[in-house]
Amino acid sequence: MKSYRTVPDTNVVIASEKSSNPNSPTVEYFRRLRGHQLEMLYSDDTLLEYILKLKELGIPDDRIQALLELVLLFGVHVPIQTYHLSIYPPDEKDICFLLCAVNGNADYLISYDHDFLDIAEAIKRLTGVRVRTMLDFLKLLRCEE
Repeated sequence: MKSYRTVPDTNVVIASEKSSNPNSPTVEYFRRLRGHQLEMLYSDDTLLEYILKLKELGIPDDRIQALLELVLLFGVHVPIQTYHLSIYPPDEKDICFLLCAVNGNADYLISYDHDFLDIAEAIKRLTGVRVRTMLDFLKLLRCEE
């Protein structure tokens, strides 16, 4: 099975932290990350966005710390060298995720956000990065097993 390079949007991380279902798609994503079945790319800005949103939502500091340790241990840091893209998401807070995906040569940007999903075809055409929901991405992985 191919190890896809992925960038999860903040909403994916939030869903994982809020899920009480051990079999939820977002929990499965992080289980697969720990099992080296996929790569999670992150940049300084995406990591900061995860932290800020989780704090804003009242996620306890110890859970945020555990997530950061997971990302730093199993993730792949992407230095951002190219800032100019031919397409940008409408929400400026989402730009860091697309920059991370493009600079890290990601296969997939994973999001539930319609700001990404609505322009998914244009993103693929202009950057080569495919945008998928978590469930669609996991279906792809499961079909390859």
